[in-house]
Formats: sequence, C-alpha cells, structure tokens
Amino acid sequence: MPKPGFKSYALKEKLYGFWRNEFESNRDELRQQGITSFSAFLTSLLTESLEKSPPSNSPIMKMVYLKEGLLALQDNLENRLIELTIKNGKIKCLYDKKDDCMHVGFAYSIPEVNKLLNK
Repeated sequence: MPKPGFKSYALKEKLYGFWRNEFESNRDELRQQGITSFSAFLTSLLTESLEKSPPSNSPIMKMVYLKEGLLALQDNLENRLIELTIKNGKIKCLYDKKDDCMHVGFAYSIPEVNKLLNK
C-alpha cells in the first residue's frame, strides 16, 4: 500500500527493468536535477511527456524514444505513450499486444527503426 495521498502504478516487469536500468545508469545526472528516487524519475518521465503534448494540428503519431529494443510512440489519437518492443527483427505493440496494429505499422515507417531491424 502506498503512503496516504499517494497512488501506486503497475508496470510490466520488462518495462520496469528497462526504466529501472535507465534510472540507475543516469543516477548522478538525475540527482543534479533533484530526482533522487525511482518514483520521482517515473513521475518526471510522465510530466515531460505531458508537457510535450502536441498542438491539435500535429501528426497522429510520432516517435519519442528508441533505445535497446524499446520504442515509444506518442499516439495523439489515444493521447498516450505507446511502447513497443523490437526483437529478432519483429516489432510488437505492448499496448495492443499485437504485431499488426497501427502502432506497429507506424513503427515500420520510421527510418531509425528500419536501420535497427536491418542490422
């Protein structure tokens, strides 16, 4: 149970591990920004994503992050961050739990993703 006034948030283990590793790898830099806990790190990611909300004439989707087999897309129709995995030359959407949804289709159109797939 979280402390009074707080809520908890569940992440899939793979995503938790990825973001925990990012936090640990950048701990010194984050500390300089006043981010001293993993929870504060996740809150800063969410806040940053919301602050980058695109104007109404923006594209339906855009790439936000691509690193080590994890791709994040901003889906402006769903108004949410969508995470996809890239493994063994295939892309899978963790939101739709499919490899043939519109997020995966968009991911295949991104040049950086194609470079990664062709390695």
